[in-house]
Amino acid sequence: MITKEIEEGKVQIDLIKIGNSRGIRLPQNIIKQCGFIDTVEAELINHCLILKAPDKSRRNWENLFKSDLDAEDGENNDILAMKNRWDDEEWEW
Repeated sequence: MITKEIEEGKVQIDLIKIGNSRGIRLPQNIIKQCGFIDTVEAELINHCLILKAPDKSRRNWENLFKSDLDAEDGENNDILAMKNRWDDEEWEW
């Protein structure tokens, strides 16, 4: 048996041999509950291993910015070239 329920929210997971290393197998219900898909973020704090789903909030930002700058819509993407109604109607020199 891979996991043994200890108490609610805690499980004991056996280490398995993987080549010269050791690994763990996570039960499907833990994978779903934590939102794990292909990768996890691992952090070691005070001899405790913390696994969590990667932060998705900024995923692909670089590609989105690059695609916006590379857009062939004929407009200048320079922020200084942006105009609005206030520029035309309210601004006085």
